[in-house]
Amino acid sequence: MPVECEPKSIANQGEKSFANTISFLEEASAVPIDWKMQFPTKGKTQSRKQWERAWEIAGLYAGTDYTLDDIGKKYNLTRERIRQIFKAGVTKIHDQSNWHIADKHPLETLNLHKPRPVKSRKEYSESRNGLSSKIAEEIEKGASLNEIEEKLKISVSGRHRSVLSGWGVNIPYKSEAFSAEYKQELEKLRDPQTPNGQLHKIMCTVIEHGRYERYSKIPNPYVISVSKAARLASIFPHPYTSQIARMLLANNIPVVRYKYKYKDGKEIFTYMIASGKLNSARLVFKKKAFDRFRKNPVTVIGSNNGEIPATTPIKNSPDFANLSSLIKEMGLKLPQTRRGRPRLTSFIKANCPVPVFVYCSYHTFRLSDKEALKNYLLKTSQNR
Repeated sequence: MPVECEPKSIANQGEKSFANTISFLEEASAVPIDWKMQFPTKGKTQSRKQWERAWEIAGLYAGTDYTLDDIGKKYNLTRERIRQIFKAGVTKIHDQSNWHIADKHPLETLNLHKPRPVKSRKEYSESRNGLSSKIAEEIEKGASLNEIEEKLKISVSGRHRSVLSGWGVNIPYKSEAFSAEYKQELEKLRDPQTPNGQLHKIMCTVIEHGRYERYSKIPNPYVISVSKAARLASIFPHPYTSQIARMLLANNIPVVRYKYKYKDGKEIFTYMIASGKLNSARLVFKKKAFDRFRKNPVTVIGSNNGEIPATTPIKNSPDFANLSSLIKEMGLKLPQTRRGRPRLTSFIKANCPVPVFVYCSYHTFRLSDKEALKNYLLKTSQNR
């Protein structure tokens, strides 16, 4: 079965996508039958069986709707090992391809992470309450947004729209969200003189229309998250965002809580304020009561001569990687805590030559330090 991924129209336009990877493989693997060589060539340390298995796995991942779990069960391999095999295969084909094909498809434009097939996404949704599937069914029946919300007893959010757009399903917006009158109301969110009661009411309509994600990310946003406002004032909000929101509310800054369901089914909240109140919030953040939030909660194990990063970069930046993933990649066995979590501190000590950043139970490191950290972990494991 053909793989379902991004539309091919976006391929070869310089954007990083899995569609570019498929397009490259289709061109690069079109080898003339009269060639008397293996393409790509077999590695010196590879047996014929290993070589064939690697390309079977790469073919299943790139050319079918098999997921990492499906392939892993078939070959008794981990998801990470399958990723490694596919990455090595694509890189090798790129290195051995004709120069004009390699130039046409630079490695930087090849995304090696395949989007989850639509069928698999729907099954995943149904296994975790099936709310997205229920919304999709109502839309297919021609129901309006008001009818969907009334029947399912929910408030459709931007997250629902994001999930269903990946299925090719577009959730209709409420007609009043596009009216000229409503746009005039939104402009009041940017006005610092707007009364607090009116701001609160307008922010609630932003949630009702499922427009929080859009209105908070445009160049001149109507609303801004409390977390972002705090970071702009050199405050470290996590994991105290709800407490900071209550303190803003006590200082006459209207705050609205926005609830949505996270991917594991757990309900989490974000808090927002009107962009017109950002300067007022900055003045509030200067008060002594917020001093305890000015200390970076990220700690360091090992040597560190540079600046300690904040919580957001170490969890979201591509320049950092998870320590647990590196240890599993190396095949090292981890002792566990009573709760079954890996005891990472048994591997990383104060004599570590590179910094390991710790935030709550999250351990991360800079990718530029990967090789040095690998050598340290090998020595540590041998001395155990």
